[in-house]
Amino acid sequence: MARAKSELFKDYFTLKPLFYIHLSYSTNRDIEIIRKHRKSGKSYQSIADYLNQKNLKPKRGGTFKPSSVGDICRRLRSA
Repeated sequence: MARAKSELFKDYFTLKPLFYIHLSYSTNRDIEIIRKHRKSGKSYQSIADYLNQKNLKPKRGGTFKPSSVGDICRRLRSA
């Protein structure tokens, strides 16, 4: 049974892309990892290296840098 084009487009636009779910989960997990490592006294560089080694990506993609880890830590302190 063939479906009308309008039904196919409706299904296509209402599906949630999986990568959005992955990014939001990954970001929360990254924050917890950063918080744990920072409390243990690790530097921003070592935390960034650890996250990159585990192939975790920041919210906007790319790789973690010490400055991005520092920005996250500052936001956590101000919250």
